[in-house]
Amino acid sequence: MQPENLSPVECLRAVFLASLITVLREPIPRVRFWRKGKDHALAISHDVETLRGLDSGSARLLKVEQQLQVKSTWNVSSQRYPLSSRTLGRMAETGEVGAHDTKHDGRLLFLRSEEMVDRVRSCKTHLERLAGRNVKGFRAPLLQHSSRLLKAVGKAGYDYDSSIPSWEWLSPTSLHPHGIGTVFPLSLMDTLEIPISLPQDHQLVRVAGLSPEEAVDRLEAISSWVKGLGGACVLLVHPDYEFAEDRHIGQYVRLLEKYRDDSKCDVMTLGEMSEWWKKRQSFSWKIEDGAVDARSESRNEEFELRLVTGYGKDGFTEEGSDW
Repeated sequence: MQPENLSPVECLRAVFLASLITVLREPIPRVRFWRKGKDHALAISHDVETLRGLDSGSARLLKVEQQLQVKSTWNVSSQRYPLSSRTLGRMAETGEVGAHDTKHDGRLLFLRSEEMVDRVRSCKTHLERLAGRNVKGFRAPLLQHSSRLLKAVGKAGYDYDSSIPSWEWLSPTSLHPHGIGTVFPLSLMDTLEIPISLPQDHQLVRVAGLSPEEAVDRLEAISSWVKGLGGACVLLVHPDYEFAEDRHIGQYVRLLEKYRDDSKCDVMTLGEMSEWWKKRQSFSWKIEDGAVDARSESRNEEFELRLVTGYGKDGFTEEGSDW
């Protein structure tokens, strides 16, 4: 995976900002992407595909996350395997539960629009009844996505969707490399989309043929690049595959420790990421008499406003700004 595949949108963003700075020769204000004091973010997510993953794999991954005191999002199918309030409650206590369709049969994308809405809504309703909590997000099986499905997710009452990869080697739908090309959340079809910015464990191990240790090395390298952009590292690890096995669980620990020990990393669930990004989207400002007047529906102290003052061979230069 090369940066030009993962995030060409960010390359264009940098070129555009550098052009403005060079031509205008005046500071340009911008709101930093994450909560004050943080440079980048991480959202850990798990798609539960099998009963084995639900029963044993999830327990191993949960134990690691509890020990490291990090939270994750568990995307669960509502009709693929037996579910209980106890199982979903355990996931919700240390993170959150997300929806992963009803049967995980790959048919969702081919339904009529009305059937799509009914199906993803029924998944949400069933999971909420068992978990006793609001289910905020949706991720489609096989990372299927389309404009119709995004509209259906919004109509069904979800706060966000997270079904589109930034880039992956092999799309199960098209059987070709595929991705949206950004490592930041964005609004699509009136729905917030949070791209899966890091290659999922299945692609690294089962498609690219890496060992779990090599896969962690690759994830760390790509995470470093996303961190440099100030982006969102969205990690997808299945409890059904290698990282949840006893012999490889140490590699999962090694991966998460890197994020936990990074004081500049804003570790949050996908639901929390959605909530934060919508707050950030509500932020606005205007410049009067050389002063920046910042406005937001949230407390201003949550945000960090910077002035981009120049661009050179070492990249952008910035200064802090008083509101």
